Amino acid sequence: MTRKEDQARLDGMAYATQQIERLGLEAFKKELAMRGRRKLALAAPLDGILEGSQRIKEMTLDTVLTMAVMVLHDEFGFGKKRCKQFTDRYNLKSDCLAADLVTWDDMTQIIKDELGLSIKIRLND
Repeated sequence: MTRKEDQARLDGMAYATQQIERLGLEAFKKELAMRGRRKLALAAPLDGILEGSQRIKEMTLDTVLTMAVMVLHDEFGFGKKRCKQFTDRYNLKSDCLAADLVTWDDMTQIIKDELGLSIKIRLND
């Protein structure tokens, strides 16, 4: 191991110790796992990452809703009343996801069980 690698490991251990003292072990484990899944550098401030991530999620949900309403209207003749009903239900399901009351895996399994359709969600690994 080079001196540079050794120093990097010591710096990492010092950072981990500080974060565990500040956050507690369980919160640190969660942050570390989240950063690992998303390949986020430790130098990136978590608050900014979470805020940016939330804005991206909201924009994604809004754009998917827009596309879905357009398809329902154009392809299936949904009018204002049924598009509003869909929009309300879509927002409710989105809120349930945000509150961790349901997961994407739960939803895809229900769709498979009840409709016989397999939906695969592509992950950004």
